[in-house]
Amino acid sequence: KQWYQRRVRGSHRGSGFVPLKWTPEKSEKVLLCCCKNTNNPPFCDMSHIKVLGNNFAGRFSKPAPGKPVDKPLVAGRNPHYTDLKEGKTYMWCACGASTHQPFCDSSHTRGNLTPVAFTAEKSKARWLCMCKQTKDPPYCDGSHLDVEVQTAKEGQPVS
Repeated sequence: KQWYQRRVRGSHRGSGFVPLKWTPEKSEKVLLCCCKNTNNPPFCDMSHIKVLGNNFAGRFSKPAPGKPVDKPLVAGRNPHYTDLKEGKTYMWCACGASTHQPFCDSSHTRGNLTPVAFTAEKSKARWLCMCKQTKDPPYCDGSHLDVEVQTAKEGQPVS
């Protein structure tokens, strides 16, 4: 069975990006690289820590409860791959404050950002945005690859 590195809705168009082809040697759980800085493609070797700087642990703080949200909070630096069911309506968290990412849990009630309702056109897995900077909500458009998003603290807005 062939595996292909997934292409995110044309975000790499014109970049010269070529998907990797590989066949797994054995059945095991592995981390695949999303930041494209790995020295061992397609596997993650934690090179993304260099992008985040020395304060790696401090970048994963949670927002203060009940704090109003004017700009979306970065809920994650990588998109969430999830199975969507045809005809089902989902509420995608647009503010980043939900504890059930990428979906809304009504944590936005004190802010001005509201969730995005969408209905799956067919049953299939899709990449949903976690950085909340996408121009095509709720789907990932590769915005999480921007330096501003990669250096922002999770649970905080992009500066």
